[in-house]
Amino acid sequence: MKKFAALFLSCLMTASVFTACGDSDDGGSNSSKHEKIVEKWADAAITPKGAEDYFTCTFPDEYIDTLKDKGEWDNMVQDYNDDIQADLDDGYSYKIDEVKMGGELTEDELKSAEGFFFDLYDAETTVKAGFWYDVKATRAKDGDDDTQAQEVAAVELENDGWKIIPFDHDSLSYYSDKSSEDTSED
Repeated sequence: MKKFAALFLSCLMTASVFTACGDSDDGGSNSSKHEKIVEKWADAAITPKGAEDYFTCTFPDEYIDTLKDKGEWDNMVQDYNDDIQADLDDGYSYKIDEVKMGGELTEDELKSAEGFFFDLYDAETTVKAGFWYDVKATRAKDGDDDTQAQEVAAVELENDGWKIIPFDHDSLSYYSDKSSEDTSED
């Protein structure tokens, strides 16, 4: 079970080191778009061959292009897929139990999200909207179930669509001043 907790949290927190899933306008409502992106991200996190969707949902598009240009994208995707497949080969199964929307991000949290993208990806972006979600997943083997929960934020970036920040309220608040910091020397 410790392996599941580590793998699940690793899957969900990988974006803390790298982190977005753009979604072009498909005519749906904003609420359905942010819910769909969280579901897509959560399903990809536990699906063999889901790494490309997972990372697309957790990295800004420009960052993905940079990884591809450096020749790092394919290896990252393959390593993630291999980890999930190895777990399945060991007899484990995964399922998403629940994706539940919480509240809307506050103005301060939206600013923190901008700081997050700036600090991790050097991406200056405007976060137009955001919602908190709780994602619960279960890993099972031989009748032994382990359920883990993770709070995430689904945020809409001005030019990049809906993305996932796999941080809870407290962790995201670390980036509260990052978007407004003056990076120039006077």
